[in-house]
Amino acid sequence: MDDAGDPYGIERADAATWLIVDRSAPPGDDAARLVARVEETDEAGVAVTWMTRIPLATSFLTVEMVVEELIRWRERRPPVTRPNPIPHLPPAEAPSQR
Repeated sequence: MDDAGDPYGIERADAATWLIVDRSAPPGDDAARLVARVEETDEAGVAVTWMTRIPLATSFLTVEMVVEELIRWRERRPPVTRPNPIPHLPPAEAPSQR
């Protein structure tokens, strides 16, 4: 799963923790690269702490399943577009007072 062509990589932090990183982020910018922290749980699975606002589950069976779901979510997201322009009109004239 940790192929160079994948958008996300898995890096081992310690014996029970992995980091999921975004390979498209600039190297050296750890804050932009770090997507999630994944830790083994006592329930034979992993717990995920998302570092950005990603609306996915926080528990999976394996770290590989986390990355697979992240890739599926990324492919389903609509593309980012420019916001709709809001017309700017001059203020309405105050009624004349007589």
